[in-house]
Amino acid sequence: MVDDDRLVSRLMEIAFRNSGFETYTANNGEQACEVVESNPVQLVVLDMMMPVMDGMRFLGWMRQDNKFDIPVLVVTAMARGGNEERIRSAGANDVLFKPVEMNTLIEHARRLLGT
Repeated sequence: MVDDDRLVSRLMEIAFRNSGFETYTANNGEQACEVVESNPVQLVVLDMMMPVMDGMRFLGWMRQDNKFDIPVLVVTAMARGGNEERIRSAGANDVLFKPVEMNTLIEHARRLLGT
């Protein structure tokens, strides 16, 4: 989970753990880089608007030279408009817009993981 809003991050963490997932958390893209590089991450749930390194820069880092072939599920409060296409073009596998029900989030995560 990569989100600078600690409450949102905690709620997602609880939902994933209650659904049988092991979780790692980061408050920004820079911390997420460290987590991805040092842990067996199978899915990244990513916010877009964060300090230090935002979600777009993190996606660029992950997808650069096919560094990591890990699915990315973006959960964002960015206005819908053309942002979904832009986010997918940057390397996201799926995009959900906040507020999102935790059951919906888990369903999308399971679909990306094929479970």
